[in-house]
Amino acid sequence: MSLFEIASKNKYRFQSPKGNLTTEDLWDLPLTSKTTKMCLDDLAKGIHKQLKDTSTISFVLPKTHGDKELETKLEIIKHIIAVRMEEADARTKARENKQKRDRILSLIDDKKNEELKKKSIEELEAMIKQ
Repeated sequence: MSLFEIASKNKYRFQSPKGNLTTEDLWDLPLTSKTTKMCLDDLAKGIHKQLKDTSTISFVLPKTHGDKELETKLEIIKHIIAVRMEEADARTKARENKQKRDRILSLIDDKKNEELKKKSIEELEAMIKQ
């Protein structure tokens, strides 16, 4: 089962300072925030801390249900963070490509204007009549 199937089947909720959040709500949170504790990074840190505090290390005993749930919640948040970072990188690259394209188009326009400036008045008037 995928992480999101597990989350929806088990009705996972993520504790936050503003109350419980659903898995869908996580997609709307910012990656980081300087002003509030409502960001994916802080949620991941909180769950990671819970996992460290509550887990008992055993190489013989199976993990508890609570440990498995916390691990799955952490993996969900890490997945959402990775997707959001990839999307941000793609937006940045698209913006850079657009700026580069606009600069090139501007240079092309400048070159065309230079060509027109070299023409005589008679040639320019003839071009207007066409």
